[in-house]
Amino acid sequence: MTHTHDQMTPANPEASTTGMLLRISVLGPLDIEWVGQSAPFPQERLTGRGATPALGLLKALLSQPHRFATRDWLLEQFWPESAISSAQERLNDVASGLRTLLRPPGSAAKILHYVYGSNGKGSGYRLEGYPLIWVDADAFTWSLEQAARFERFGQDALPLWEQAYQLGSRGQFLPEEVYSDWAKARREDLTGQYRQCVHRLSTLLRERGATEQALLRLRTYWQANPTDEDALRPLMEILGEQERYQEAENYYQQLLLALTEQGIDEQGPPFIPDSRTRDIRDYLYTKQIRRHGQRDLPPAYEALSTTTYDISEHISPSSLATTISQAVVLAVQELGSKEVSIFSATLGANQMRNLPINFAHYEKNIRIALQVHCTSNAQSLLHDLNNDIDELEMLEDQTGGDVLFHLRTLLVANGLLATKIVKDQKQYALAYAYANHAVRVAKNLANASTLAAARYTRGCTKLEWGLFGVMRQGRFQRDSKKIQDAIHDFQEILSLTLRQPAVLHPQLHGSTQLQLSRAQLALNHALSERGRGDALLLVDQAADWIGCDSINDPYIRLLMTGTLSGLHEGGYRLIKAGILNIAGLSDKAIIELSRLKSLTERTYGQDETRYHAWSDIAMAEALLGLEEYQEATLKTKEALIACYHINSIQNVTMIADIHSRVTTGSYGASTDARELGDMLNTWYGEEQRGSFLS
Repeated sequence: MTHTHDQMTPANPEASTTGMLLRISVLGPLDIEWVGQSAPFPQERLTGRGATPALGLLKALLSQPHRFATRDWLLEQFWPESAISSAQERLNDVASGLRTLLRPPGSAAKILHYVYGSNGKGSGYRLEGYPLIWVDADAFTWSLEQAARFERFGQDALPLWEQAYQLGSRGQFLPEEVYSDWAKARREDLTGQYRQCVHRLSTLLRERGATEQALLRLRTYWQANPTDEDALRPLMEILGEQERYQEAENYYQQLLLALTEQGIDEQGPPFIPDSRTRDIRDYLYTKQIRRHGQRDLPPAYEALSTTTYDISEHISPSSLATTISQAVVLAVQELGSKEVSIFSATLGANQMRNLPINFAHYEKNIRIALQVHCTSNAQSLLHDLNNDIDELEMLEDQTGGDVLFHLRTLLVANGLLATKIVKDQKQYALAYAYANHAVRVAKNLANASTLAAARYTRGCTKLEWGLFGVMRQGRFQRDSKKIQDAIHDFQEILSLTLRQPAVLHPQLHGSTQLQLSRAQLALNHALSERGRGDALLLVDQAADWIGCDSINDPYIRLLMTGTLSGLHEGGYRLIKAGILNIAGLSDKAIIELSRLKSLTERTYGQDETRYHAWSDIAMAEALLGLEEYQEATLKTKEALIACYHINSIQNVTMIADIHSRVTTGSYGASTDARELGDMLNTWYGEEQRGSFLS
């Protein structure tokens, strides 16, 4: 048998192919290559007759120690309900099919062995080992073991750690088998090893002064694993050393949001960061205040926060109230009325209940941000929205009745808009946190229509997170769990129409049907003809709600429909085209986009750049589906120019995916394709592109 540590790969596992017949990649999507053959491995073998069960056997063997599995175990995994005799016969056929699938023409190499057990027990199949068959996951584990061995003997292990990192960063073990129990143990093992690799490699790089390389490794890993505080702490330390305090604070806030998402349910409490993480954050936050705070905050503000912190454990509540009152009086003289109301709300002052709240101010801020987001980029206004959310939450416990209802409505609107702004930057975890918060506030409102709009926004966020949240080797990797969560939200909204038909705004009804269709088709590529027809039927049904009960006020439209523009005909055509692209109906998608073009001038304003970019991306997708590579590339370049002006990272990610698919084909060497790649590199750089192409 071939043990993992026997796979003696050279320092560069790509360099030597002596004695090698096959290279199999299981970190990321399954990929098979022939080595030393005159022709490449034919990809059609992966989808041909009998390929699915043969590949299932291959994956199962690669998930087991020594690439060996007993017959009994295999029968239990794949044919648990079948009679023993028929299941054994089926396994024999599948094993023969696997040999045929893997073996190059003219080769007599032994690829799959039948191993006889003792007394008829323990018999099974074993896949040939290295060097005949190289597997990236085994090479990754070998590199880790050798790196640890080198360190024990005092040798330089950095090249081996780096080699392991390059292999491990390819992707998750067999992501297409995420729900297969037989792959779980190996996946968890490799995930833990990759985590160990990142931590050790970053430590060594920091020790040798390669801080930027360590930062890149840590950031790339942590963004995919935002609850790993062991990675976040050194990341924050490096940023602190470089006095990038705000960036470190942003990462800490993303951790809080990721921990919130891990809560038991929507009402459950969030997990708390480790005390070591909090200590680093507090230290860096103090450094930031010392550097910037003196010119931003008057002494009374600093004195108030310090006094409150220091005395809270040492004096009685009555003495504490007196001390705080004196501090507030001093702060009033320096900060003015707005800050006083914040202090009072923070300290729970009863006087706050009788103070008027300037709702017009908060609503105006939302309207401004809405307009800016539609026409350009509202990232610079997110700070103001967050401040408004904080202030409104402070006031929430101090009000009641109609005032409380209005206040919570503003909180929902702020949350929905903030979701859209950060989602556009591909910050899906943060966007989900905003949307989930809006759902919780809407539940307290006891307003079914607002709750439906909040659920719709959360569902769309989870759907796009599942579709576009992760890229491996330049290609999107779909997250079935997140897409299923989105489907649940959309189904909940539509079920409301059965219980309370008049509650749901008709345009929200139609938009939800469109997004549900999109999610179902994205989740189930292998839908039966009937299931596919049912999903597309939802698209046709949504057409009944186009333009119904139109809302001219963008603020009210956001609260009633969860969208920026409602469901007008142009929006319907654009979403429908995207759904048809997912369904593989590129020719029909182009028809919809051609109809959209004639509507654009009266549907979208010329300044609504984001929508025009979406249209170009959808057209490029459709052209790519028809193998019209030149037209697809030109349309993608137009979209990239538009996205660059509004800094829409989410859309740039889609463009990078299209570029990756173009370059893998014969058109990849064309001038247009190279120009598109140069534009991506020039405008976003290798490091920034790596953040959304990893």
